[in-house]
Amino acid sequence: MGLMFRSSYWAIIPLLIIGGMLLWGVFIYEAGDKKEIKVELIPVTATPIPSLSPVPQEASPTPQLVLSQYKIKVLNGSGRKGEAAKTGEILEAAGFSVSAIGNNDTSNYKTTLIQVTKEVPEEFITKLEEVLGKELVLAAKVEVVSEVDNPVTVIVGRGKRR
Repeated sequence: MGLMFRSSYWAIIPLLIIGGMLLWGVFIYEAGDKKEIKVELIPVTATPIPSLSPVPQEASPTPQLVLSQYKIKVLNGSGRKGEAAKTGEILEAAGFSVSAIGNNDTSNYKTTLIQVTKEVPEEFITKLEEVLGKELVLAAKVEVVSEVDNPVTVIVGRGKRR
């Protein structure tokens, strides 16, 4: 029996060696198939995130204020001769269009009154007040009237800046 064990032992050893070599070959084959992956960190610079607000559109051109667009009637309400003509000259020199110069029904105005119709824009009134306010004392409030023949009337009063 002891001999039999030895003879079968020798038969198993080559099988174990061949099996080990096969396993080693499979291991080497599988390891060679795998590619090495190298992870490298790359520094990234911060880029600004675009704003989520709507794209600004070009502003539509603001219509230019044309001072000669509205005809101005200048009336003398001061009682002093030539005040309406002087005021008309000041307005025309500033670019306004004076359509008529004359005397007001009454001549007891202490301040200069500006009367406008509803269609006259605020920018025009502001510019008119700016020009007249350099020379004359203006009434506290601009009057809105429904006069049809002239959109703007200036009644010159006695109060002067100079």
